[in-house]
Amino acid sequence: MDLTTPSSAPSIFKRCLEVKSSLNHLHAAVDEEPRDDLSIKKDDIGDHLDRFLLWAGSLGALRDPKSRLSLDQRLSSTPEVREKILRRFANIEEAIEDLQAILSRDRPTRQMASAPSSPSGNGSDDDDEVESLDDESDADDEAHMMLEIISESIKTLFKIAVIIRKSGTRDRFSKALQMSTSSFSDVHDIDYVRQRHPKLRQHSRPESVTERLGSAISKRRQFIAYVGIIALGLPKSMTKSRRMRRQSWSRARLQPFSLRIAT
Repeated sequence: MDLTTPSSAPSIFKRCLEVKSSLNHLHAAVDEEPRDDLSIKKDDIGDHLDRFLLWAGSLGALRDPKSRLSLDQRLSSTPEVREKILRRFANIEEAIEDLQAILSRDRPTRQMASAPSSPSGNGSDDDDEVESLDDESDADDEAHMMLEIISESIKTLFKIAVIIRKSGTRDRFSKALQMSTSSFSDVHDIDYVRQRHPKLRQHSRPESVTERLGSAISKRRQFIAYVGIIALGLPKSMTKSRRMRRQSWSRARLQPFSLRIAT
């Protein structure tokens, strides 16, 4: 499967469903085809399945790709992150296929000889971290090595999730600051800070502190406006009365502090 061209690659939603189905089948296969010579437990597979579903649910990976809350939509402008996720999916499914072959006795589980540690500085990037497992791993046969690959792949998915959340927060705030600033003048907010905190005049640079605080308040209102616009556009089934109440609430939140005190 070619992952270099996002347009030809399947959606995260579709691949996530396939990985979920594969983990479910592996979970059932441990009971249906027990192996006395293997110490793989059903609970181990269940733990990996639960962790994968936790990751998918927290990011919207199992939502319809057309949904604005889906992971496919969130990563539409970042194909490199999308490719990393698809590679992790491929690693998990490949390990599951090998495990199922071992469980069905189509192939024996081979003992893993301890390989010498590779010299540092070979230039391998973070995409290869699953292939080069930790030297301290206690996987002594091929079946346990496959479990380690599944575990490490899911760990990597959680690390990617942290990056997605952090970048998403920055993107939303930057979009809010790109909105028109004409209706978000910081004059009223600076005046509010000056009146609300008279002790700032005793500061060595009172105007500098006052302007910074007032400007921060204006930027916060600007971000609230952006979030409010997005929220108002999501619930299509909302009744007219609820939409009017939410709009009036948003306008009240966006009113400068000094004007609210005056009223």
